[in-house]
Amino acid sequence: MKRTKSAWIGFYSRAAGHQQGNAISVELEKGFGNLTVELRFGYEIDKAPGESTHGWDSIKTGARYRFFKQSLSAGLQIPPSAYPEKLGFP
Repeated sequence: MKRTKSAWIGFYSRAAGHQQGNAISVELEKGFGNLTVELRFGYEIDKAPGESTHGWDSIKTGARYRFFKQSLSAGLQIPPSAYPEKLGFP
């Protein structure tokens, strides 16, 4: 079965002494045939005594396209799921 949509959410927490940091990362992917587009972003909160900072981390977009492989001897096409060649733009 081919995957057309996916989402991933991650939560990270770290602490050292009186400092604490939390980060949330989200990745969304949507497939349109052989083309897959993706969006990644994160939000970060850092706390120290008397100080707190928060805001968006990096926001990234990307695209991947799977190609068919042509067998020259038999003239057959192998589906992209069986051939791992991809072209991506991060």
